[in-house]
Amino acid sequence: MHPADRTIDPGNVSTKYENKTMLVAENVERYPLDVVKTRIQLQHGKVVGNEGYTGVLDCFRKIIKNEGVTRLYRGITAPILMEVPKRSVYTLFIPYYTY
Repeated sequence: MHPADRTIDPGNVSTKYENKTMLVAENVERYPLDVVKTRIQLQHGKVVGNEGYTGVLDCFRKIIKNEGVTRLYRGITAPILMEVPKRSVYTLFIPYYTY
């Protein structure tokens, strides 16, 4: 059967919404770890006094204490907006590639 002759099952509509929900969930879950990783990578040299971060948990604790929880999610819209077109194309064309 040629892919153009296949019909898209209406049941896949819910799958499309599930994919979008998972997209947001993945980014919300992963983004704070990226923020912490970046902060640790950007500190130079050894930690002097209470200035730098001694590890992942220390970095989380200091960000939340000094800047608030929302700082962990600052800039999250860009990764979500970059993923939406990719997931949309994938969800649109996946019925044609499953045999």
